[in-house]
Amino acid sequence: MLYTHNQKFLPSLQKDEFLPPISAWTSLAGIFLVGTIGSAIALSSWVKYNVMVETAATVRPIGDTKLVQPSIEGTVETIFVKENQIVKKGEAIARLDTEQLQIKKSQLQGNIEQGRLQLIQIDAQSGALDTQIIAEKRFIERSVSSAKAELTRNQREYQERQVSTQSEFLVSQASLQKARASLQKAQADLDFAQMDSDRYEQLAKVGAIGRREFEQKKLVVEQSKLILEAERISIEIAQAKLQSAKAVVNPSTAIIAIAQERIAQEIARGEATIATLNQQKQALMQRQVEMQTQLKQYQKELQQIETHLQNSIIRATSDGIILKLNLRNPGQVVRASESIAEIVPQNAPLVIKAMIPTAEIKKVAVGQKVQLRVNACPYPDYGTLNAVVSAISPDVITPQTNNINVPTSTPGAGYFEATIQPEMLTFGNNAHQCHIQSGMDAKANIISQEETALQFMLRKARLTTDL
Repeated sequence: MLYTHNQKFLPSLQKDEFLPPISAWTSLAGIFLVGTIGSAIALSSWVKYNVMVETAATVRPIGDTKLVQPSIEGTVETIFVKENQIVKKGEAIARLDTEQLQIKKSQLQGNIEQGRLQLIQIDAQSGALDTQIIAEKRFIERSVSSAKAELTRNQREYQERQVSTQSEFLVSQASLQKARASLQKAQADLDFAQMDSDRYEQLAKVGAIGRREFEQKKLVVEQSKLILEAERISIEIAQAKLQSAKAVVNPSTAIIAIAQERIAQEIARGEATIATLNQQKQALMQRQVEMQTQLKQYQKELQQIETHLQNSIIRATSDGIILKLNLRNPGQVVRASESIAEIVPQNAPLVIKAMIPTAEIKKVAVGQKVQLRVNACPYPDYGTLNAVVSAISPDVITPQTNNINVPTSTPGAGYFEATIQPEMLTFGNNAHQCHIQSGMDAKANIISQEETALQFMLRKARLTTDL
């Protein structure tokens, strides 16, 4: 049974089914290939190369860089300097267009002149109102004095009339009493004459006396009657005079009341006129205060315009050399506090400022060696400039959008600034020497570390980490 099983599953091989033997050359090639791979692995684990951080750099002077910033916004009219030019403090760098400022200045000067003329007119009107108020007060005083004098005259006339009418009343009473007495006497005379006439009539009838005597007595009676009638009329006249005297014995006080009312009217009219004039004066004073306030505002604005006109000439803030000039051509618009130029001290030592991307900052440290390739000095002709990292900014720097000094290769999210100290300021060979100057751009290769090719491949294959 066992034999049958082996016979079925392990068949015997024939002679022609074996592989041909390996030749000597093939064996040698295999040995050489294995040796080469082994040597490559050995060399990759032993030979080291430099791991570099490439970044943009700029040659900068040591010391404070003075920024030139305009105080006002405007359009550049004239540019007086250029880059690398030596300037003195206060020297004009550029001039801004002042046409609009001049127009506004002219308008403000016209407004100020007009305001001063209006103030002069207000002063004149105020003086005229003061004179009018004084004249009105004098007129009121005279009017009131005249009305008081008329009141005094009316009071005196009233008193005199009162005395006069009282006297007339008494005279009328006396005249009436006299008339009554005369009437009584006339009545008595008439009665006596009538009685005497009757007696003479009886005597005339008996012939005791003559007819002539009787006629005389009769005439006396008629005369007595006439006298009595006249006395009666006199009494009526006296009574009428008495009634008239009674009517005027107390004269009316209306004239005095009218005079008093006139005084009150004159006083009220004067007070109303004075109040109106004072109101007009208050309005003038308020207008004067408003005009003075407006005039001060115009003068303040004019002073600001004068300051802006003075600041329209942008001047150097210190002695030195124009390192960067951000003005390209007349007509360029600049904004207040925008950096238009950088001035560095003359003959100041130079360093290189490199912009390290935030993703590469962990690979950079102080003391690392740097190889610089200056753009102005081509690498094939001058080679590289050796330097050392001397300082690194403690925090990230966010570039301003309007800062043209930041290279375009710098990440917009920010960068760290590394200060690189060159070993010397000149480099190259005997035929070509390059002297670095402030403002030159360069490419910095910072040697962060040395590693073998094997370490590089393992790190890229994620088999090891970069500790």
